[in-house]
Amino acid sequence: PDPRLLARPLPFATMDTARFPNVRVLPHSAVPHLLTTLRRDSTPTAEFVTAANRLLALLAEEALASLPSTTHTFTAPTGAAFSGPVLALESACAVSILRA
Repeated sequence: PDPRLLARPLPFATMDTARFPNVRVLPHSAVPHLLTTLRRDSTPTAEFVTAANRLLALLAEEALASLPSTTHTFTAPTGAAFSGPVLALESACAVSILRA
C-alpha cells in the first residue's frame, strides 16, 4: 500500500457524537478498508462476502465488548483459583442482515 494513504486520518474520526449520542463508531483500522471493498463495484463476489463477514465479526465483537461484566472466581484445570470477567450474555444475540 501507498504509505501516504496510511497516514491519512480515518474517515470515522469526524463522527458528530454530540448529534448522534447513541452511535458507537468502531475504532478499528480495518473498517475503512472493508467498507471500501463492500462499496467498490468491481469487487468480486467472494471478496465481498469475505469483507462483509469480517466487518460483521468486528461489529459483533465490539457489541459483546460493550456488555456489562461481573468478576467470578473459577477453578482452572490445574486446580488453581482464577478470577476473571464474565459477560452478561443471557439476552445477547448477534444477527447479520446484509443487503447489497
